[in-house]
Amino acid sequence: MIPSCHYSNQNGRRPSDWERVLARHWRANIFRAVFDRKRLQPGKLNGRKDVDSFGHTVSAIGHDCSTLGGNSGSALVAVDDLRVVGLHFCGVTHESNYAVPTWELLSDPAFAGQQLNFV
Repeated sequence: MIPSCHYSNQNGRRPSDWERVLARHWRANIFRAVFDRKRLQPGKLNGRKDVDSFGHTVSAIGHDCSTLGGNSGSALVAVDDLRVVGLHFCGVTHESNYAVPTWELLSDPAFAGQQLNFV
């Protein structure tokens, strides 16, 4: 898989001192403190999990791609056939990042009648 993804370590609250130290470390060492660039971050899928998001339970795809805040909606792309398999939406520190499977979007009323192809 090759996504450019989002990860938020705040989870709706102020980060702890330790989380701020880790965030500085990740930005400096993983991303080399270079921002304002488009990125492809390699990773692997790690199964399905029901994840709470804004009062809804989402049957999500887990993935382990390195991420930064602000990239929700980024695509997870299967490199073998270049299909978008999910859209990144959240992460849990030291656990996993999560994406909505594209095939699950077919049942979302927001996409009804839009003539989208999720094949």
